[in-house]
Amino acid sequence: MICQLPYGLASVQMEISSSDELLTLVPDYPRELPSPVDAVLHSLNFPIGSPSLRSLVAEIHPREAVIIVNDITRHTPYDLMLPPLLEILDDCGLRKEQIVFMVATGAHRAHTEEQNRAVLGDEVVDRHEVLSHDADSSLRRVGRLSSGNVLYVNERVSRSDLVVATGVIGPHYFAGFSGGRKSILPGVAGRHTIEANHSLAIEVLETGTVCNMNVNKVHLEMQEAARLVDLKFILNVVLSSKDRIVRVVAGDPVQAWEHGVQLCRQIHDVPVGQRADLTLVSAGGFPRDMNFYQAQKALHYAEKATEDGGSIILVAQCSEGLGNPEFEACMKAAQTPDEVIRNARSRFVLGSHKAYAVAKTVKRNQVTLVSDLSETDTRCLFMRKEQDLESALESVRRDQREIRRMIVMPDGSRTRPHLCLTSV
Repeated sequence: MICQLPYGLASVQMEISSSDELLTLVPDYPRELPSPVDAVLHSLNFPIGSPSLRSLVAEIHPREAVIIVNDITRHTPYDLMLPPLLEILDDCGLRKEQIVFMVATGAHRAHTEEQNRAVLGDEVVDRHEVLSHDADSSLRRVGRLSSGNVLYVNERVSRSDLVVATGVIGPHYFAGFSGGRKSILPGVAGRHTIEANHSLAIEVLETGTVCNMNVNKVHLEMQEAARLVDLKFILNVVLSSKDRIVRVVAGDPVQAWEHGVQLCRQIHDVPVGQRADLTLVSAGGFPRDMNFYQAQKALHYAEKATEDGGSIILVAQCSEGLGNPEFEACMKAAQTPDEVIRNARSRFVLGSHKAYAVAKTVKRNQVTLVSDLSETDTRCLFMRKEQDLESALESVRRDQREIRRMIVMPDGSRTRPHLCLTSV
């Protein structure tokens, strides 16, 4: 059979012998909405657990509304989501100067104007003020979270009369799910706040509490941060494999988000009866493989489908390199995966959580990377570089005496395998 895996804006493929026991794991996506713009408008007018957006605007009479949007690393169909939202705000009498877009970069770098136009479209950029959050400046201290973490938030967001958080709900390797409260923390939070929150990821990963929203400490702190900021309204979507809308949820930041999460569990939690000796995984193409920092999520999920001591071949273009200087420093400062893990546990810095997750995987599995990364960058990840899928598979077959079972994950960043043992 032909195995085809997304790679950047294209794909790579190879033929796999029919004699190999092969299982393809993909999310169970529902049908895409036939009229997504109408669905967005309906959700804004009939939200979950909240008055309609029109009612909120009439009640608050905002001098300024801030719309929080995802950065370019998270594909979000704003061409469908924003027109109904802006139509309502316009009908409510808000002038274009009163509507500000804040790109939730978290600790990522600021958008260029070209990236703003790619994410939001020319009309939004030409008509409205578009700002990128800066985790190191223009912050306001909102309060102290239960953990002791001090919540610093973008000043423009914290002082706004009305904040609408937009985004996509999907699986996340340590927060459980994206969307909702993540627009605030890490989206528009200060660097020290983000760092303290993300340091909790190591405990969450070690205790296996990622998907239990009742005890996941990262998630609970994010949710508390959204409450402290008094976030009143979200507009989130759930997407198909082709990044088209299958569900819209709007309204209360907790209740609406939880509706989306419930569907996400049904889509992305994929049962597997037996782990593989070899897993072939793609991060899912651009933007999920624009750099290794993003592509790592697919590696994390591939580990769940792979036997201890088995092999993983990760296909991720990484045209922008490793993608995060702090993560790169964490990896290059260590001589072994064990050293990465010790460093992350003893002195956490932003990027340590990602380095920790990579180190845990490469300790458990041999990882071969098919990417545009240099040999040097690949070695610092404790992985083997191959130029294409064929040579990667050949090298694995040479090292591993027997490959009885293979799993292919073409949408690896959004496929969450869970072992479902069956009795004979």
